[in-house]
Amino acid sequence: MAEQNVLQNNVLTKVKIQTDIPLWKLLLQGIKKTHKLTRVEAFYDLIDRQCVSLLKGGDTHLSGNINEISKAWGWDRETVGRFLDNLEQLGMLTIDLDGNRKAFRMNCIVIPQTVSGDTQKPSEAKSPSSLTNGT
Repeated sequence: MAEQNVLQNNVLTKVKIQTDIPLWKLLLQGIKKTHKLTRVEAFYDLIDRQCVSLLKGGDTHLSGNINEISKAWGWDRETVGRFLDNLEQLGMLTIDLDGNRKAFRMNCIVIPQTVSGDTQKPSEAKSPSSLTNGT
């Protein structure tokens, strides 16, 4: 029985769950904004930053550096770094070096295809902020 549980746990660690902005909007409804963000709110902020970067013209890396993110989330730099490293280990985030600076890219963002089969250009998509504000 224990061997079966170990096998099931190993299989479940490889499961990928794709989400979308309306789901995140639903999950974050009613959460009080405090100066210190939760992990869920921080993850959503990374998604939002990545979408904004894509909408601005195709930059594949999300906007902001560790200092900016640290201030926005109310976390210290070390905690932000650990969180980003954990996301990278899970395959949700890629960390690249841009000179002596780290650049981050979310791997879980999929740009939907149009009916004709062409990939929708980021400039044609709605901004994530407008989706969460109901406009």
